[in-house]
Amino acid sequence: KGFAKGCGTGLATCAASTVAGTVVGSGQIVRGVVNTPGSLIKRAKGEIWNSETRSWEKDWYSLPEEAAEVLGGKATSSTEGGAGSVDGGKEAVGGSKPSSRPTRRVADRELYDLLGVEPEASEGQIRKAFYKKSLALHPDKNPD
Repeated sequence: KGFAKGCGTGLATCAASTVAGTVVGSGQIVRGVVNTPGSLIKRAKGEIWNSETRSWEKDWYSLPEEAAEVLGGKATSSTEGGAGSVDGGKEAVGGSKPSSRPTRRVADRELYDLLGVEPEASEGQIRKAFYKKSLALHPDKNPD
């Protein structure tokens, strides 16, 4: 009597789980099919889905607003500092012509100093300095 009851309960649970999973899965597929055309239209209109509020919103991202927020209102635009330079359009030291690369204002020069490059260094110069430093400090290449 107990064995048959246990087998019957197990089979019923298995069948119920299968049916419930099929119903829920089918419901999700139907929701996807119904909502996809609307979401494509909204996306084409420039709206974005906000998963926190679960609603469509206008794409409000603004790079100047973010720059002002991150830099604390210290960002210069191309009309304020001259050609959008970070140094505010200042002339190069020792000459009347501005340098080809603007002077970068960095909060901490520690990593630049560690590599032995200036903050104005190009990406290639930074990569080269990093490569040389890594070879100098690598235990297999330099066992000292």
